[in-house]
Amino acid sequence: MLVRGIPVERYGEDDAARVYFGLGLHIGRPVSQNAQGDLLGHVLDEGLPGTNQPGVRFYRTRQRQEFHTDGADVIGLLCLRTAKSGGTSRIASSLAIFDEIRRRRPDLIDALDLIESIANDPAFHLDMAFEPGDLQWLNNAAILHSREAYEDWLEPERKRHLLRLSLSAHDFASVDDQLRSGLPAKAG
Repeated sequence: MLVRGIPVERYGEDDAARVYFGLGLHIGRPVSQNAQGDLLGHVLDEGLPGTNQPGVRFYRTRQRQEFHTDGADVIGLLCLRTAKSGGTSRIASSLAIFDEIRRRRPDLIDALDLIESIANDPAFHLDMAFEPGDLQWLNNAAILHSREAYEDWLEPERKRHLLRLSLSAHDFASVDDQLRSGLPAKAG
């Protein structure tokens, strides 16, 4: 679901984060989304090194993210600022992709190597170009998501910035109890 027009410019970042967090509480209980135990994440390019660097999660870069799911029932993003260009959010139905694999290559149902190819087929995904104030909620058990690479602004106050929530939904029939509990925070 995409909700447009939350007046984030009027609220400012701190109040927009509070409003967003409060809206999320109506859907579910926030769960940890990284080893630091963060309940509210900042999707922001930190200028970290390139692809496949140990310990660098893609939400901290401006690189393209392949299709994936995250550790919760519902994943939410609130756009505070857009990139100079790019950064389109892309979603695809995991059930439609599974059905297409079964149709194209039933021999691969046990080894799902075809998922990325089908998810990137425009017949199977929906692109969403975020604007400030856009809020996206995704059912993590049924929707894969990715992000296109982007070019960002040089000025820190203009850089693309999204807030992310991972939620264990109220009365939600999750696929797996471990999935709905978020990513475990490291002790210490």
